[in-house]
Amino acid sequence: MGEVLLSNVIVELSDNSGDNINTLITESDGSFEFEDLAHNESYTLSLYKNGFENYQTTFTFDNVNPQSFVISMQIYVFRITKVHYQ
Repeated sequence: MGEVLLSNVIVELSDNSGDNINTLITESDGSFEFEDLAHNESYTLSLYKNGFENYQTTFTFDNVNPQSFVISMQIYVFRITKVHYQ
């Protein structure tokens, strides 16, 4: 099973107090970008997409060596073990 680039993923950026700074949606190639982050500040990055497990990570921004993330989101696996019809 290979990698699939996910568009339309909700991406939220929060500060170290948990306050939402910005929310955006990934581009068709799965990319996203936040600008004007404060140097040496901690942030939480949260990603949400229906049918996938939510993803969250915390990082400290360094404007001298900006970070790039490669994020993998797992698909939910649903199993139906018994169906009852009336």
